[in-house]
Amino acid sequence: MNKEQTLHDLGFLINAHQKIIAEQDTICACRNTIANEKEAINYKHRRKQRLILNWICLPLLFFTFIGWKFFIILLIYIILFKKFKLKPFATKKYKNEMNELENTVVKPRLNQIKNSEQLIPKINNLILQSSEYQRIPNSYSHLNALVNLFIYLRDGRADNLKEAINLYETEQHRARMEQNQQVMISNTEQAAIDAYAARQNSEIAATQSADAVNNSRKASAYASDNNDLLNNRKQPEYRRY
Repeated sequence: MNKEQTLHDLGFLINAHQKIIAEQDTICACRNTIANEKEAINYKHRRKQRLILNWICLPLLFFTFIGWKFFIILLIYIILFKKFKLKPFATKKYKNEMNELENTVVKPRLNQIKNSEQLIPKINNLILQSSEYQRIPNSYSHLNALVNLFIYLRDGRADNLKEAINLYETEQHRARMEQNQQVMISNTEQAAIDAYAARQNSEIAATQSADAVNNSRKASAYASDNNDLLNNRKQPEYRRY
């Protein structure tokens, strides 16, 4: 198999994999759009409900402090408020917004999701049944390997598929070694940090120990001076006759 044929095979497989990824991204984007739009309406609905409840709770507190006679007025107020304000909001307006969302956002996005979910298996079957797929080793049929093999051949670093595969394996091995080296460097740095911390802790402990010894010496000297002073005061005075 010549170089041009290999480039054609790799290009076909890369393009097919990219289409699958694009369809998967479309599915995720549509689902996120539906969820975000519904959450926006629900958030607005909950916020207005909280405002309505505040308008109910404030008069409730007011009439409660005034007396039970005014509580009847409060009940009438709540009933009227619920009938003319809360109920239409909780049913008609909210349902209208959700119906509009269903027609303008949800249904079109669900159709896109359905089309993408039907298209992905078709692309996979097309890949598996293609002669291009049969000519590329299965271990290198994933997108990352295909792209790298295509680049090696196009840039002239490899003249055929075998050379491209060998170069790919070499670079993958180098990347793994560099990653392991980075982990070793990180572990070495952590060991150095621990060593510095241990040394600092030792210095702090030594300083505290020295301070304790000095304090003990000062206390002993102070006690000795006090004893000498007391002994001098207790010595009897001899009279001369």
